[in-house]
Amino acid sequence: MAESSTVAGQPYAILGRIGTARIPDGVVTGLIRMGFVTLERTEVEEVASLTRELSPDLALVSVGPAGDAAMDAVRRCSRLKAGLLVVLVPPSSEPGVSIECLKLGADLCYSWDEDPKFLLTSIHAAIRRREATRGGVQTRAQGTTVEAGDIVVDMARHQVFKRGEVVPLAPMEFRILALLAEQPDTVSSAAEIARNIYPERRAPLMASEMIKTYVRRIRQKIEDDPDRPSYLRNARGFGYFFTDRGSEEDDGAAARQGQETGSR
Repeated sequence: MAESSTVAGQPYAILGRIGTARIPDGVVTGLIRMGFVTLERTEVEEVASLTRELSPDLALVSVGPAGDAAMDAVRRCSRLKAGLLVVLVPPSSEPGVSIECLKLGADLCYSWDEDPKFLLTSIHAAIRRREATRGGVQTRAQGTTVEAGDIVVDMARHQVFKRGEVVPLAPMEFRILALLAEQPDTVSSAAEIARNIYPERRAPLMASEMIKTYVRRIRQKIEDDPDRPSYLRNARGFGYFFTDRGSEEDDGAAARQGQETGSR
């Protein structure tokens, strides 16, 4: 497996057009102008194989009408070692399709007919934000870890362990968990989390729903009982916090703290 996703300093972008899917005109040219080495494939197996071998900085996967093949492509590409996964869906898709893509591991999800300039700008901003967040965590954490019960968040290595085993978090999932773990028992609202991880402005309701989706996915991976979380908890009406208390008895205190700090 490649240790780096660059060739002579250039980042890789793997482009997948699955089935009858398409990628907006101008996007490929735009990515090349941004400095990406682009590799385009049309088969799920080929796209998944490249993401596994190259660990690209970007995987842009355009899928056809929702179905097993389309969702399998998203699921397999979400296993990126690092990088951004952007999924494009048909314009006629129901909102539930985009939500399902996010649940399966996509970082961003747009329609085929999205304006190419907006799409490229969003990708550029997301990658910039990812690198800024990664650098910021390393600088503040100085290679340290945050431990809470059976969970260890390794800031420098961008990995999470549960009882010594690596937890396979997607990049966006790790960013959210790391953001909360850096300040244990401190409540952050969905809007505040969104401002830190999303490069573009989003309507408050949309941002809140997306954060809920990611939190649910993180809980499914780190909690023994996702429906009764011990680590990634919520202060009802205020937001989310990371803790090692292992029970819900102190949620009220956390909520009061969130209120006092203006839980944005």
